[in-house]
Amino acid sequence: MKLKKTISAMLAAAMTVSAAAIPVFANEEETAVYLDTTKTFEERAADLVSRMTLEEKVAQLSYSAPAIDRLGVKKYNYWMECLHGVARQGKATNYPASLSLSNTWNRELIHTIADETSTEARAKNNRYNLSYYTPTINMARDPRWGRNEETYGEDPYLTGQLGAAFVKGMQGDD
Repeated sequence: MKLKKTISAMLAAAMTVSAAAIPVFANEEETAVYLDTTKTFEERAADLVSRMTLEEKVAQLSYSAPAIDRLGVKKYNYWMECLHGVARQGKATNYPASLSLSNTWNRELIHTIADETSTEARAKNNRYNLSYYTPTINMARDPRWGRNEETYGEDPYLTGQLGAAFVKGMQGDD
């Protein structure tokens, strides 16, 4: 349940509009459902997408989604990951790659790293956002993939244990 609330909060934040850019519709009696926080996420998302042009929808498919000023939608960068810290977003603590960390078999260490990473991510929230891709839980069984260092290795039990510790560390207890 907590994960569902966290995901909903992240998606809602991505859909927030800046106060200075509240759209004005031709028909003043028209209510923009996507601006109504009493509506469900599904209703708000469907309404917002229905108001977008094909070009605006396509532009949102890029990792660097531009603002849609007429709808009050802020620009958004989806290329955020914190697999070993949030250093991609400026100065921050940088940790060893996941494959190296998995050699410790230390769930508490992974949890602590994720907790510290989430603290730094929240500190950067005003400039960036809180949507981060992590952890990578694919089994690293084929070196041709080229990104094996992003995984916890090829042991499914270890990967599950360390992945869960990382997620719990990122989410926190509050």
